[in-house]
Amino acid sequence: MQGFLNAVTTSFRRNLDNEHGIGKPDEDGSSASHSRSVARADLTATRSPRPRPIEKHMASLVNNPLFLSISRNPEPKTPTPSPRDPMDVFDEAVAKGMMTLKIATGCLEAKRRLIAKEAGLYKFQAGLPRDPAQGLKEKVPRRMDLVLGNMSTWAGHDVAGRVLAWLFASGMETTMEYLTDKSFVTRLMVFLVAEGKDDVVWSWIDTLMLRGGVPDHHLARDLLYTLSVTKVLEGDSADGGLETIITASNSYLRHPRHKALLSAPWIDIACITNNIIWRGPVASDALFDRYLAVSDLLAPHAVELQVAHLYLHHPSSPTHHRATEYFAALGKTYTQSSARPVMSKKQMATIVNRELDMGVNAMNLMRVMGDIAAALELERFVKTFYGKDVSDHQNRFLAATSI
Repeated sequence: MQGFLNAVTTSFRRNLDNEHGIGKPDEDGSSASHSRSVARADLTATRSPRPRPIEKHMASLVNNPLFLSISRNPEPKTPTPSPRDPMDVFDEAVAKGMMTLKIATGCLEAKRRLIAKEAGLYKFQAGLPRDPAQGLKEKVPRRMDLVLGNMSTWAGHDVAGRVLAWLFASGMETTMEYLTDKSFVTRLMVFLVAEGKDDVVWSWIDTLMLRGGVPDHHLARDLLYTLSVTKVLEGDSADGGLETIITASNSYLRHPRHKALLSAPWIDIACITNNIIWRGPVASDALFDRYLAVSDLLAPHAVELQVAHLYLHHPSSPTHHRATEYFAALGKTYTQSSARPVMSKKQMATIVNRELDMGVNAMNLMRVMGDIAAALELERFVKTFYGKDVSDHQNRFLAATSI
């Protein structure tokens, strides 16, 4: 029996050695057996390697028809879920007590971008309708930079209503400190106006104007600006913005800080209007004249530039005479632009760019009216006074205001 077991063991080890190389010497320590194993190993090394059992097994798996059919027809990928509605995220954060002004601002911006994407409004705008001067760069709402919409685009989503409900429920409405966050107010304003909630903004302005502090009045001025500029940039024409300024002037006519409230918004809306008045239907004569009349209640030296520029765009009787008078007064007072009173570089750049914009529009109107001599005279004055070729500024102006 022992002899049979030894024979089986020896045979097994021999086959193992054949398949996998040198095995252990026989248990009896036979040097001859070990020598034969070494010889077989040397012989095997000189020949091409034989496939091992595990390699044969894997080859059979890989070549199995069933395996091939599965690999060639993989399971379809699960479609990527569509992004969540930003206002659902807003509601969830409110419910958990985690909502902050920063998160709310992000939700408002994301919601607006989502609406714009669904409406197919993404278009590259090198220069949105705004005053090319640097003075308004920080004030005009960004309007997402790549989106040109209108009020109907943003309406019907109950965005402003949900945000207002959170402001009241959280108790922040009592302090109104959220109005100091310009990013939040600017993004919320679009939805407030689109959803017909202007009265909320007016109530904020009323409350701030009733307070005696100068910071409150400055905040009211900023709110008036944001409300009016939103109506101009998001509306079909400048009418909404003009009406807002007129309403504010009438409402606070007897307020001691009437001029402080109206001056900056009136100038900025006039400036924007001068650059986008051609976009849509022009305002009615009555509305345009009422807006111009507000300037009579403000400091003349602060508004004379924009008043002269607005007359170039009068709906029924445009005239360049006010612009001509403005440039003539400049020429009598100063020999060149750089000789004017010292002011910051930014302020000077703002004024010069606005004056050059008016000059471009005035010369265009002169040519349309056939007054070529006046146009050439103004062009010579601009080149001498500002040291710039008006054609260079005209190209920049057109590029900045084109859509």
